[in-house]
Amino acid sequence: GGKGFNQAVAARRAGAEVSIVGCLGKDAFAEKFIDFMKAEDIDYSGVELNDEIGTGTGMPLIEENGQNSIVIIPQANLTVDEKFIERQKDKILAADVIVMQLEIPIKTVKYIAKLAKKDNKTIILNPAPYADLDNETLKLVDYIIPNEHELIGLVQDCDVNLECSIIESVHNFQKNIPINFVVTLGDRGVLSISKDGETISLKPHSVVPIDTVGAGDTFCGYFASGIASGKTLLDSLKMANKAASISVTRRGAAKSVPYAREVISVI
Repeated sequence: GGKGFNQAVAARRAGAEVSIVGCLGKDAFAEKFIDFMKAEDIDYSGVELNDEIGTGTGMPLIEENGQNSIVIIPQANLTVDEKFIERQKDKILAADVIVMQLEIPIKTVKYIAKLAKKDNKTIILNPAPYADLDNETLKLVDYIIPNEHELIGLVQDCDVNLECSIIESVHNFQKNIPINFVVTLGDRGVLSISKDGETISLKPHSVVPIDTVGAGDTFCGYFASGIASGKTLLDSLKMANKAASISVTRRGAAKSVPYAREVISVI
């Protein structure tokens, strides 16, 4: 899906070596994705082309204050099933960190998570667009990165406007499912709640947003790159938080992702 593409670009611009696995249609949209990946030096050999169904698309709707919502039309990305993953298994398991979203079927996410956990890989899940996940799948994930709306679906009885309520609700959730939460709160920053009880709250950087499309994806890609490179949790969060704040000052999704040199120069 498009989120996976945006996150791959973010991880690459953050400095990670990136491979992407997914499915596109044989159409003009696919050509644009492939040209972009070539330019970014992303390994796209795990991307298959389906000549029977078109490339999934998304239409962002941007408000005057820069906030956004997206109308998604899934197509080829929904053909990423277990057989598809078996064909790409070696490429997936060659990675140190595996990042997934919910623009592929839920059962495929679970299948990948099981494969990756057997091989002791670090699994990061961005539960977007939100869909219900079973406990077995969640227990396989190392880091889950929801925004405030997705958090409500996960932990339910939570006032996302109060940091204390988020922390309490997540702690209650973690009693049954030990998973590290990184909650992105838009213009309120980011809140990390580790399964071992450590809480890190980072305030947002002061910027004037013009387009928030892709900000969460920028965060996820930068965070994954930090974890993969051995940075501390705090440093990974700081880099991701700053990169996302820069991205909202630019228009577009993948195009708005800053390069690592831009992020480091202003931290």
